[in-house]
This record gives sequence, C-alpha cells and structure tokens, in this order.
Amino acid sequence: MSGATLLVDGRPQGTLTQPPYTSSIKLDTGSHSLKVTARDLAGNEGADAISISVLPPLQFGELCDSNEACASGMCASQGDRIFCTESCDLASASGCPEGAECLSAGDRHVCGAPPAGLDDTAPSGGSGCVVGAPAGDGAPVALLLLAGLLVTLRRPRR
Repeated sequence: MSGATLLVDGRPQGTLTQPPYTSSIKLDTGSHSLKVTARDLAGNEGADAISISVLPPLQFGELCDSNEACASGMCASQGDRIFCTESCDLASASGCPEGAECLSAGDRHVCGAPPAGLDDTAPSGGSGCVVGAPAGDGAPVALLLLAGLLVTLRRPRR
C-alpha cells in the first residue's frame, strides 16, 4: 500500500503515506460517515465506508464503564454502584446534585452515589468511593482501522 485518504462526512481529513496508516480525530455527537480510500504502488485504488454514531457523554448518576463515557471525565464506584460523578467542595458541601453527598476520594472530593432512582443499580451498604483519573479532552477515534479492512490492491507478480 502506498497511502490512504480519509473522508469524514465528505470532508478530507488527510492522507497517510507511512505505515501503520492510523489517525485520530475528535468527532461531535451525532451520526458520521467515514470513508477510506487506499492506493497501492501501481496506483490502483480501493475504498470502503462505514457510518457511526457518537453518543453524548453521560451525566451524573448514569451508569458508566469508563471515565471517557462521563461528561465530567469521572466514572466512580461506591459499593455495587458504578456511575458518573462530579467534583465537589467538601468544605462547603456544595456542588453535588440534590441528595448526593460530597465525599473524599483519594486526593480529591467527588459527589457520592446518586439518590435512588437515578440509576439502575441497587443501593449498596458499602461505603467509600473509588474514582478513576479524569479523562482528557475527549477520546479520539481511531479511524483508519478501516484500512485494514480494505481489499488488498496487489497485483500478482509474473
């Protein structure tokens, strides 16, 4: 392969000419079309496209499985409950949604388990709260994995 070109929603995102032919971009919430066109050394081209949906980040109290899934960048566990949480100010006991309390979690303070009914997990008798590191500016999407799915454009040698 000599290169690959990526289009997102019909707009060029760049051309890659060196392996491993990968790229990361941040996509807004909503539906998107991704198209990769690959070229071989002889100039033959092949293309493939997919459609994806980027979901909005989860809010406080919603079930999560990673920091990146939460708008706050913090997915916490408290007892049996795993949920999106937020930072809070322990000194003023403010910043948490109604019914949730501000708890110490390592070197920071976060809102504890949401009030019953905000998520699908059963309340737990456990105490304490474990919070992962906050997420960065958004999880980039590895788009050129499509290149691995493209038909190899090699001509048989004679």
